[in-house]
Amino acid sequence: AAKVQPEHLRRPGEEPRGPVDVAIAGLALENARLRLDDRKAGTRYEVRDWTLETGKLRAGQPFDLDTALTLLAGDAPLARLEIETVVDASQPGHIGVRDIDGNVALPGTEPGTPEVRIGLRATELALDVANRKGRLAGLEARLDDAVITGELQGSSDADGVRVGGPVSLAKASPRKLLAALGGAAPATRDAGVLGRLEAPCPRHRGEGQD
Repeated sequence: AAKVQPEHLRRPGEEPRGPVDVAIAGLALENARLRLDDRKAGTRYEVRDWTLETGKLRAGQPFDLDTALTLLAGDAPLARLEIETVVDASQPGHIGVRDIDGNVALPGTEPGTPEVRIGLRATELALDVANRKGRLAGLEARLDDAVITGELQGSSDADGVRVGGPVSLAKASPRKLLAALGGAAPATRDAGVLGRLEAPCPRHRGEGQD
């Protein structure tokens, strides 16, 4: 944050300067690599091909963020993530991430099968760092014509991490979903079998129920 010039940096008789508004045009990271080794557990995770680019950085102001990375467990790829969003860290102890738009690509279910690409959107991810809580609002995950929507809340303490919230699956075709996952639906005599799948979220009291 901007600060008044410290007294020990002023010449004798010099008046203190006012706050300095510092801005940076942006930050860029290309082809970065991060490795995490847990020797006690015998596990290794790695981030590869990590790119990151921000918009203008100014104290107390939100900024645009575009990032992409590949996550591996040992030498096995877990996922490729691409995200565009807006980050707001102007409130101490809180981080807001809004207008989230991106996708995650997962390895195919079998060797040689295409990757599984899931579109991700959310209106806001609110993190209360001091109290170790978070909320993900307006979640939408899309795979072919299957769309999961909902809102998640999470917290972390000495007992572990807890995540929950209402989610629902809109009407989708199980046959298309299996194909998108690299599989095939079993042959059936009735073409209507496995036609549609739906899992609405139960409504909560206070949302229109008596």
